[in-house]
Amino acid sequence: EHVHSHDWQASISIPMTRWTEREYRTAFRDAGFAVAAQDRIPDTETEIPPADAFPTEEWETREAMVERYREFGTLLTVGVRL
Repeated sequence: EHVHSHDWQASISIPMTRWTEREYRTAFRDAGFAVAAQDRIPDTETEIPPADAFPTEEWETREAMVERYREFGTLLTVGVRL
């Protein structure tokens, strides 16, 4: 889905599939759904420290953290059964 999710597999105990937005829409259609909407929902609750607090244990730059939480956020795909 995005570069920041590539390491998640090591943190979970079930297989993970990373698809592009287009691949999600295709999978929905292949399963008999019409894609009603698709959008990225920014995470506005995660606190992002000021630039002088970086690097942190998890983030090299503030820009990368902003990209992950505010720009990429969570991909939401809504399908309607045909």
